[in-house]
Amino acid sequence: PKSISKASALKLLLARIYNLELSDAIAFGDNYNDIEMIQSVGLGIAVENARKEVKAVAKAVTANSKENGVAQAIQKYLIPSSHSPIE
Repeated sequence: PKSISKASALKLLLARIYNLELSDAIAFGDNYNDIEMIQSVGLGIAVENARKEVKAVAKAVTANSKENGVAQAIQKYLIPSSHSPIE
């Protein structure tokens, strides 16, 4: 159905299992089907090799997938620098 998307699935999962809102979440994406999800969460992040339309709606852009961009963003936004093993 048209009402099913990554954003709607994430919203349902967060609410039912974790009692969280989309605004509490971070999501990563690279393609057109990620746009709604990236716009819906508190911090939508595109990887560097994402389509330009995805980068345009993201609040941040991280390194590409081959350079561990998702891991870099998790380190930057979720792990305090004093606890980070990645330099």
